[in-house]
Amino acid sequence: MTLARSITFLFLFAALGSASACQFSPASPNVPPLPSAAALPTANTMPQPVTGAGFEGVILGDGAWTPDAEMIAALAPRLPAYLAQNQAKFNPAQPPIIERLAQYKFQYWGETPNGKRVIVVNAFCANFDDWKTRRVMVLDGGDCFFNLKYDVDSGTFSDLQVNGEA
Repeated sequence: MTLARSITFLFLFAALGSASACQFSPASPNVPPLPSAAALPTANTMPQPVTGAGFEGVILGDGAWTPDAEMIAALAPRLPAYLAQNQAKFNPAQPPIIERLAQYKFQYWGETPNGKRVIVVNAFCANFDDWKTRRVMVLDGGDCFFNLKYDVDSGTFSDLQVNGEA
C-alpha cells in the first residue's frame, strides 16, 4: 500500500469512526436540525394498495421479499387481538388501541431474519403525503406510531415496538 493510499484510508477510517459519535445541535450554525420523520424510498416493485374492514394500507416492495394481498388478509383480522394483549405498551391516557385502529394507516414489507418469512407491519395515525410510496420512520410521536412483525409460517406476531414521547 502506498503512503498516499494509507493516508487516504486512515483519513476515511477516522472520518467514519468520528461521524458515529458526532451529534448535531439544532442551534449549530449552518447545520439543519435532523428531521423527526424520515422516508426511505421503495425500490423494484410498485407499492400495492390493500384495504380491509376498517383499515387502509400499502404493500411496499422494498424489503427482502414482497408479501401479497392474501398474506395481509390473513394477518389483518388477527392484529386487534394481539394489540389488545399488549395494551400496556400503549398510552394509558388514550382509549384502547383497538378502538383507534381505524385512524391508522399501515405499511407492509417482507424481511427474512434467520431465514424466516416475516412481514413488518408499520402503523401510524399521522398524515404523510408520500406514505403509499415510502416507508414512514418517525422518532418519538407516542403511540401514534408502532410497528411489529408477523411470522407468515407460524401465523404469530412479535416484536411490538411503540414509539415513545419526547
